[in-house]
Amino acid sequence: MKEIVYYIDMKIKSEQDYQQFINHLYELSDGEKFVAFQQKILNTQKTIVGIKTPMLRKLAKEIYSCSHDGLFKYGTNDIFEEVLVKGLVIAMHTDCDFALQELNRLVKCFDTWAETDMICVSFKFFKGNEERLFNYFSELVKSEKEFVCRFGIVCLMKYFLDENNVDRTFKALDNVKCDKYYVNMAISWLICEALIKNPQNAVKNMQKIIKNHHFNSFIINKGIQKCCDSFRFDKETKNKLKELKIKW
Repeated sequence: MKEIVYYIDMKIKSEQDYQQFINHLYELSDGEKFVAFQQKILNTQKTIVGIKTPMLRKLAKEIYSCSHDGLFKYGTNDIFEEVLVKGLVIAMHTDCDFALQELNRLVKCFDTWAETDMICVSFKFFKGNEERLFNYFSELVKSEKEFVCRFGIVCLMKYFLDENNVDRTFKALDNVKCDKYYVNMAISWLICEALIKNPQNAVKNMQKIIKNHHFNSFIINKGIQKCCDSFRFDKETKNKLKELKIKW
């Protein structure tokens, strides 16, 4: 496996430092075959350098530990890994004001599921800011931009599916206006994750979701399919869920 090698000074304070950061991304490329693989699955308009996720996370951690004001001041965000590193560094911050300021800028350039899904994995600024973040994510799901909306949905799924928040999370999804593929798939994913929280009542809860929310047949059926693909539900539950599928 290719070892990650950092340049000596990871400080990004100037435009020159930023260019050095971009050059370093290319040094970390895993090669043309990996680039070609990612181009097939990511469907992004950005340039893909081809760096594996563990290496990107290590790089982001190293940058975060140094002075990195210039990381958010420079650059065009037209490289996939450039955007991911910025998102991962934002996620490490504990200052919610700063994090949301930079997220607001970054989210506008999202154009692939990998950006939305990877960046929200672990927000260090979440604790103590739950209500503010719920409201923020709930606003994002109203966006008609596919990947802004998906980011809001995935964040709600990650942080607000506990029993105290699940009902208002589904209520927030009633405000989704975007009907594009990656938005619908995100809602289906969220439905499955919500049912996994309480597998014994999965059928009853799915019936409640169908009754109380106006999700289209694609979303409902994909949500059920994801449940049936999961090992978290027994055969009987899966069969009952299949009976709830909506015919086209």
